Amino acid sequence: MSVYQIDLLDDEGKVSSSGHVVCRNDQEALRRAARMIGRRQALEIWDDTRVVGQVTWEECWQLKHRSTRPSRVLVRQPSHALG
Repeated sequence: MSVYQIDLLDDEGKVSSSGHVVCRNDQEALRRAARMIGRRQALEIWDDTRVVGQVTWEECWQLKHRSTRPSRVLVRQPSHALG
């Protein structure tokens, strides 16, 4: 189990609030983070110093409404993490 930091971003891409979740893997962290987002926001998921990904509220809505069958969730890497 890993502790993931969830940073909610405002319309300007700045951190507006943060939270933590304990999950088995990145996919579980993404699903749990999807429950924390509001409209017109994005969030970043971090595992210590590693950026797991950045997701918009539209993508989170899709994650929340996805069927229960296992599937791979793709997220884009934030531009500052691409080096």
